[in-house]
Amino acid sequence: MKFAVQLYSVRDHIKDGEDMLEVLGKVKEIGFDGVEFAGYFDLSAEELRARCQELGLEVVGSHLDLDDFLPENLE
Repeated sequence: MKFAVQLYSVRDHIKDGEDMLEVLGKVKEIGFDGVEFAGYFDLSAEELRARCQELGLEVVGSHLDLDDFLPENLE
Protein backbone atom coordinates (compact mmCIF):
# COMPACT_ATOMS: atom_id res chain seq x y z
CA MET A 1 0.00 0.00 0.00
CA LYS A 2 1.26 3.48 -0.86
CA PHE A 3 1.03 6.44 1.52
CA ALA A 4 1.05 10.16 0.82
CA VAL A 5 1.32 13.13 3.15
CA GLN A 6 -0.43 16.50 3.01
CA LEU A 7 2.40 19.03 3.04
CA TYR A 8 0.07 21.36 4.92
CA SER A 9 0.75 19.17 7.95
CA VAL A 10 4.46 20.08 7.82
CA ARG A 11 3.96 23.73 6.76
CA ASP A 12 5.78 25.04 9.85
CA HIS A 13 8.99 23.49 8.48
CA ILE A 14 8.69 25.20 5.08
CA LYS A 15 9.61 28.89 4.90
CA ASP A 16 10.83 29.12 1.29
CA GLY A 17 11.60 27.10 -1.83
CA GLU A 18 14.85 25.69 -0.45
CA ASP A 19 13.01 24.38 2.61
CA MET A 20 10.34 22.86 0.37
CA LEU A 21 12.90 20.90 -1.65
CA GLU A 22 14.55 19.69 1.57
CA VAL A 23 11.24 18.71 3.17
CA LEU A 24 10.32 16.67 0.09
CA GLY A 25 13.51 14.68 0.64
CA LYS A 26 12.71 14.15 4.31
CA VAL A 27 9.16 13.06 3.50
CA LYS A 28 10.54 10.39 1.17
CA GLU A 29 13.22 9.43 3.70
CA ILE A 30 10.64 8.63 6.38
CA GLY A 31 8.71 6.41 4.01
CA PHE A 32 6.02 8.37 2.17
CA ASP A 33 5.37 7.55 -1.48
CA GLY A 34 3.53 10.74 -2.41
CA VAL A 35 2.64 14.29 -1.46
CA GLU A 36 -0.30 16.65 -1.64
CA PHE A 37 0.86 20.23 -2.08
CA ALA A 38 -0.50 23.15 -0.08
CA GLY A 39 1.43 25.94 -1.77
CA TYR A 40 4.52 26.00 -3.94
CA PHE A 41 6.74 28.54 -2.18
CA ASP A 42 7.64 30.30 -5.43
CA LEU A 43 9.02 27.14 -7.03
CA SER A 44 8.10 26.48 -10.64
CA ALA A 45 6.18 23.41 -11.74
CA GLU A 46 9.35 22.24 -13.50
CA GLU A 47 11.43 22.49 -10.32
CA LEU A 48 8.85 20.62 -8.25
CA ARG A 49 8.37 17.96 -10.92
CA ALA A 50 12.12 17.39 -11.18
CA ARG A 51 12.53 17.06 -7.41
CA CYS A 52 9.59 14.70 -7.06
CA GLN A 53 10.84 12.57 -9.94
CA GLU A 54 14.35 12.54 -8.46
CA LEU A 55 12.92 11.25 -5.17
CA GLY A 56 10.32 8.93 -6.67
CA LEU A 57 7.45 10.84 -5.04
CA GLU A 58 4.01 10.87 -6.66
CA VAL A 59 1.94 14.05 -6.54
CA VAL A 60 -1.55 13.05 -5.46
CA GLY A 61 -3.19 16.46 -5.19
CA SER A 62 -2.90 20.14 -4.40
CA HIS A 63 -4.83 22.66 -2.36
CA LEU A 64 -6.07 25.43 -4.66
CA ASP A 65 -8.21 28.51 -4.22
CA LEU A 66 -11.63 28.49 -5.85
CA ASP A 67 -10.53 31.54 -7.88
CA ASP A 68 -7.87 29.36 -9.51
CA PHE A 69 -10.70 27.71 -11.48
CA LEU A 70 -12.02 30.92 -13.01
CA PRO A 71 -11.53 30.96 -16.80
CA GLU A 72 -9.05 33.86 -16.65
CA ASN A 73 -6.85 31.95 -14.17
CA LEU A 74 -6.81 28.46 -15.69
CA GLU A 75 -3.61 28.94 -17.67
